[in-house]
Amino acid sequence: MLRLFKRKKNIRPMMLQDFTGQYNAKTLLNMAINGAKSRKDVLDHTIIYGPPGLGKTTLAGIIANEMNTKLITSIGTSLQKQSDIVDLFEDIYRDDILFIDEIHRIPARLEELLYTAMEDGYIELGGCRLDIPRFTLIGATTRLGDLSEPLRDRFGIQLKLELYSQDELIQIALRTASVLGVTLTHGGASVLVSRARGTPRILNSFIRRAMDVVHASGHSDIDETVALATLDMLEIDELGLYRMDRKILDILVNDYNGNPVGINTLAVNVGEEAKTIQEVYEPYLIASKLIQPTGRGRVATQRAINYMRRV
Repeated sequence: MLRLFKRKKNIRPMMLQDFTGQYNAKTLLNMAINGAKSRKDVLDHTIIYGPPGLGKTTLAGIIANEMNTKLITSIGTSLQKQSDIVDLFEDIYRDDILFIDEIHRIPARLEELLYTAMEDGYIELGGCRLDIPRFTLIGATTRLGDLSEPLRDRFGIQLKLELYSQDELIQIALRTASVLGVTLTHGGASVLVSRARGTPRILNSFIRRAMDVVHASGHSDIDETVALATLDMLEIDELGLYRMDRKILDILVNDYNGNPVGINTLAVNVGEEAKTIQEVYEPYLIASKLIQPTGRGRVATQRAINYMRRV
């Protein structure tokens, strides 16, 4: 029997004017795009960095739409051999935009191939030369410091994405609900936003799960009651902390009595990879002033100690 699957609705904005928040990054990007279009040139190579879920991939798509050109996507973990880099550039045509997510995952020994491609328009390997038409490389990373300085310097545009404000997230929540065809009350939006860690990706996930609660409970819209039920189901507390966040704080406060803990020691204690802690959990815990990185390791703040006494 043939099964037809409904295509998932795309909640990503397609043009820069529809992208909420990130005022500084948007202002710089808008000027750069307009300048490139007026010169009939490609956009400068661009690096977009910041915590996960803030819109790096969305911005890459928007840039391609604004420049009216093709977007070719890849990820650093798939570019581990010289042949991977060569194969990637064999698919590039004039004015294309190449987006490499997690660009910091590309081994340092391969970065030199990117240098010549970005600056000189060719790759040379084993005496063979591959000429590359003019293009724009967009790199995305959660760990800008892991890129070598020579590679960072070759990006003419550097866009830092910050955590979103509550007002910005409410705008995003209402837009997402509208695209998905569900009614979201202001009270419901406020509850979801308050625990979304300043991150649109998390917020949009909350809205999708709240839709499940709506359907299961017989409610007609996502109001404050549905929002709270959704967050309870997901075990997300009033600070927006997940079970792993609370586990990290428990280790720092109760097992180490607020003393500094190295990232690898912390990773072993919570049963998670060190890089996942650094990239997924730490940014919000630091921004929330619950932990503080030091030269000797991570320490719990007084706010974290007070919080753990209540839970």
